[in-house]
Amino acid sequence: MKTYRDRKTLEYTCHTAFFVSIVVVQWADLIICKTRRNSILHQGMRNWALNFGLIFETALAAFLSYTPGMDKGLRMFPLK
Repeated sequence: MKTYRDRKTLEYTCHTAFFVSIVVVQWADLIICKTRRNSILHQGMRNWALNFGLIFETALAAFLSYTPGMDKGLRMFPLK
């Protein structure tokens, strides 16, 4: 039988999963918008500011998901 604490842990883990899914959808949206007319093979990924933004966003999501103490501050439990 699940306790209240177990249910809250599951809820906060789902919050983290939803946050990470938003980051993944933003990656996909960027690729879709960038390659609307040309394929990714012809277009390339030469915009270094954009590439830095993608890497920074991903690193920030990982930092917020796995840093100890975020379960108390932002109520984001790490994904397993």
